[in-house]
Amino acid sequence: MNTFINDIINNIAKSYVIKNKSDKFNYFDIYQCCFSDLEEDEQIKMYNTIEKNIEIIDSSTRRDILTFLSYDMSNNSVKPNNIHIRNYIIFCMYCYILEGKIEHLYFNDKNILHLDYKDRPHRFIGNVYEYNSNDFVCNVFGVNFDQTKPFKSMITKIERLKEENMIIPYCGRYDNIVVYEKLDPLEPRRDPLITVLKDVVNQLKNINKYYWFEYITCDAIGRSNVNFKRYYINFFDSLVEKNKKISSFNVYDGREEYTKISSKDQIRTVIHVLSELYVTGKDSYKEKCKFEPFKSYLKHLETLNLNNCYDQFIYYLMGIKI
Repeated sequence: MNTFINDIINNIAKSYVIKNKSDKFNYFDIYQCCFSDLEEDEQIKMYNTIEKNIEIIDSSTRRDILTFLSYDMSNNSVKPNNIHIRNYIIFCMYCYILEGKIEHLYFNDKNILHLDYKDRPHRFIGNVYEYNSNDFVCNVFGVNFDQTKPFKSMITKIERLKEENMIIPYCGRYDNIVVYEKLDPLEPRRDPLITVLKDVVNQLKNINKYYWFEYITCDAIGRSNVNFKRYYINFFDSLVEKNKKISSFNVYDGREEYTKISSKDQIRTVIHVLSELYVTGKDSYKEKCKFEPFKSYLKHLETLNLNNCYDQFIYYLMGIKI
């Protein structure tokens, strides 16, 4: 291994600081597997790409990688070893080199995309404007289509949902960049709870034909700026095939786990997340779900038939008695 690259990796690996460990989506294992799961010749190609473009890994980029490493290592479910940390850093370096060469301004037939900054090594934050009027459309996440697994798989899932007119927020493709809307955070005083829940359950009914959301958090649910400004889940990084065997299903905050996901689990998790937002105080969702109307939502959910629980629950929210 190139000595200079090895020094960079070792310097980052020994400098991370873990603070305030918590339960969160496990990007650490995903990133390190993006390298470790490659065939040997593909690993060599990734490493060679880094070696030929090492100038991109400047001091600012190294600080960014160190920040992401420290944050992702603070996940309670992460049990890393030195090899995993090394794999994680190599993949992050590859992301910065791959995307350091892309343009930050893109066009398609209707819109202009401007990429601003990275919020994760594999993902940009940007915004979309109408091509003719220059009117603002929405803020977006942008992911490079040439990315390695599993993000390439995630992009394929988004494009399938879009092609089949599934209920999703704004999505688009600009050359090798796939974007999806960065939703506005929910504000309990502005966003009616029943409307939010009804919209999101309707989206789950749609998407769960093919995929489960393996992980849902507070900031994964929000309000769109496009069309009717409906409410959605946009945590597409956590989409998994329905027939995929998973090790666990992370309900909000990771405090409950399932070896198999069901339709009711998806709805229940959304109720947990919304209780965290709509009930004041510092208690966990387990305490907040004891308050109305969340207590009633969960109680009613358990009475529903698994095969058509989405429709039944939406009718319940609309005040229709079945």
